[in-house]
Amino acid sequence: MQTGHAGTYVARCDNCGSPDLDPFAERVLKCRYCGHLNEVTIEPQGAGAAPGCEVDGCGVQAIGRCHTCGHAFCGSHQAIVPKGPRVVNLCSSCHASIQAEKAAAAAATAPPATWASEMVRWGASLTPLPERPTVGLMSRARGLSAGHLPGKALAEIAEVYGRPSWWLAEPQTGGLMVGWAKHPDMAVHLVADGTCDKVLTPVRNELPLSWALRRLGNLIGKPMDIVIQWLGTPNSRNHGPGYILLQWQRPGYHIALNFAPDGRCLGITHQRAAHPR
Repeated sequence: MQTGHAGTYVARCDNCGSPDLDPFAERVLKCRYCGHLNEVTIEPQGAGAAPGCEVDGCGVQAIGRCHTCGHAFCGSHQAIVPKGPRVVNLCSSCHASIQAEKAAAAAATAPPATWASEMVRWGASLTPLPERPTVGLMSRARGLSAGHLPGKALAEIAEVYGRPSWWLAEPQTGGLMVGWAKHPDMAVHLVADGTCDKVLTPVRNELPLSWALRRLGNLIGKPMDIVIQWLGTPNSRNHGPGYILLQWQRPGYHIALNFAPDGRCLGITHQRAAHPR
């Protein structure tokens, strides 16, 4: 470790970047944080400057060195624990990688989402929402009309439309379909974080059965009784090894859905619609 021209100041530990150094021997300082012994060398006045930050080619004067990747880092690229202190021997890039690995490991060990668990999860977000709109209709003209909802959070949408009258979880995607009794020709799809990504409206001459199916959203994992509640009594029901096949038919429209023996929807096996005129 080099010092300035006065030869009396050692900035940080070469190993972890900690400034907590104690005299250990002649021209040797011991780090309180990691125990590394830092050799002090005298640098003549006017010698080269301190190393620059090596994270993302930053180049700003470094204040420490990452014990994971070995790169020098500056204050902007020093790891910070949320609601906690800065980490003296870790750069922001390695910290982000470590957090991503922890999140992936947690997701791998988490139990699979079910209809019941997802309805409970979403219910916790929906229940506190205001039942009635809290802002005037002019807000729709200022960016909350149906065409401007994508990108808006559920709480923002509820300020104008109130709490949704109905909602249907999507166990496979983590998303949610919501709608309002006062707006039967509109359904909103939310991604897992509660942000709207699309708004559904009926197409010209669309049959009620087709519109009901689209409002169900992603079908995988939805219970059979919920599907029947939305689509009505099926025209036929067939059983086979490990599956139940339900079919709905209307003039110009046919849909067949496959279910597991426990009633979970496995997806669409057939769908045909006549071209609307």
